[in-house]
Amino acid sequence: MKWRIKKLVDQAFDTQAVVKTGDIHRIIHVVISREDRKVSSGETVVMKITPIEIPKSHMVFIGGYARHPLGTIIAVIEEPPKMIDRDRIVEVAAFHSWRNGNIENGDVLGIVELVHTEL
Repeated sequence: MKWRIKKLVDQAFDTQAVVKTGDIHRIIHVVISREDRKVSSGETVVMKITPIEIPKSHMVFIGGYARHPLGTIIAVIEEPPKMIDRDRIVEVAAFHSWRNGNIENGDVLGIVELVHTEL
């Protein structure tokens, strides 16, 4: 099963969009795999992803609707963890699979939303 929409995403908004809902500004990032990986149903794996910059004072929310047909991301991970008052970069995500199959480099795994918060 292939899910190749990276080219469409790149044409649409270059994997990032800023959305305003009332007074709330959200930065939406598409989470894209940077590796090939075979997954089994019920398995959670750590996947390399295209780097996502998280500005200081931003909380990260996983988008529950946009997901890969084999599973969904359940977290983005930075090593070592930093406090919210610092800029951060995530380069891996935890992916939980509910079907057997292959994830390929360039597949869209899901989305994350970054929301500014007052500290």
